[in-house]
Amino acid sequence: MPSPVCAHHRVWLHVDAAYGGAAMLAPGLRPLLAGIERADSIAFDPHKWLYTPQPSACLLVRDPSVLRSSFSIDVDYVRDDPGLSGRGTNIGELGQAWSRPWMALKVWLSLLAHGTDAYARRIQHDVELAHYLHERAAAFSDLEPIGAVTLSIACFRYVPEDLSGGDHNAYLNRLNERLMTEIRRKGRTFPSNAELDGRYALRACIVNFRTEAGDIDALLEDARTLGAQLDAELR
Repeated sequence: MPSPVCAHHRVWLHVDAAYGGAAMLAPGLRPLLAGIERADSIAFDPHKWLYTPQPSACLLVRDPSVLRSSFSIDVDYVRDDPGLSGRGTNIGELGQAWSRPWMALKVWLSLLAHGTDAYARRIQHDVELAHYLHERAAAFSDLEPIGAVTLSIACFRYVPEDLSGGDHNAYLNRLNERLMTEIRRKGRTFPSNAELDGRYALRACIVNFRTEAGDIDALLEDARTLGAQLDAELR
């Protein structure tokens, strides 16, 4: 059912679910995406949370004829009657790129080999690992979890014990930005970054099917060890 507000105003409703859209496969997470069925189009990237190699992007459209009317080219040298050729849908008429490889093959083969139930279990496990990271960070006096965990992303920062509770945000931001680089250089884990309420945070987005609790422990161990070393250098 389309969005009544968008339908009334003749507005196209697009949902960017590039990372989180795959959560629909896990029944326990599906309520978090309630209302997504009203979209006219949905984009999500299987290379983010369906564990397939880059690039692999997916666009779901309520009415594919809209894409065909936007991107098809009616000239003699590309005209094809699917009723005569038996080729079915011409994917080239549904987007800007007429010449492209079959990027969907790796997604199709993965789904065929593992099934959606396996993906649902793994996606749910990734979310549990994010909660595990949040809880473990809260247990250390020199780590501070930042923000709530909804899907498989958890954020935290290193806070020296003697700076906890004071107004040291500028220094902590500088410290944690350096810390992210040093953790990556060490090579065990690869956090990204986020800024929440003016606080620079280390961001763990868990979308690798090989990630387990030991990897979370390694990230937190490196954050604490390298964080202490950097703090001693910077002060």
